[in-house]
Amino acid sequence: MKRLQGQTGGLCEYMPADVCDMESLRRAIVAIQWRFGNVMHIVHTAAVIEDAVVHNVTFSLLERVLKPKVMGSWNLHLLSEQLCPQLKSFVCLGSAACVPTLIKHTLHLT
Repeated sequence: MKRLQGQTGGLCEYMPADVCDMESLRRAIVAIQWRFGNVMHIVHTAAVIEDAVVHNVTFSLLERVLKPKVMGSWNLHLLSEQLCPQLKSFVCLGSAACVPTLIKHTLHLT
C-alpha cells in the first residue's frame, strides 16, 4: 500500500468490509468519506482463492468464489452511485485459470 501510495502520489486505504453485505459496505464507504473526503477511485479485488481438480468443482465452491466478485461488484456499483458522486474510476480485478496437467486438469479461481 505504501509503495502504491508513493508511486501515485495519492492516498490508498485498506478498508475491510463484507462486499456481499450492503450495510457493511455502506458503513465502510461512509467511514472512508468521513475520514478522507470524497471517494474518487475504487479498486475491487475480492480475492477468494479455491483450487480444485475440474471434475471436483461444485456449485458451492463456485458460489463461494464468485459471490464476492459478482454481488460485491454490484453492491459497490449501487452504493458508489448513491454515495460517491465524484467517482472517476471503478476497477474490478479477478482471475480464473485452468491448467492442464498430465494427470488431471486443475482449476484455480481467485
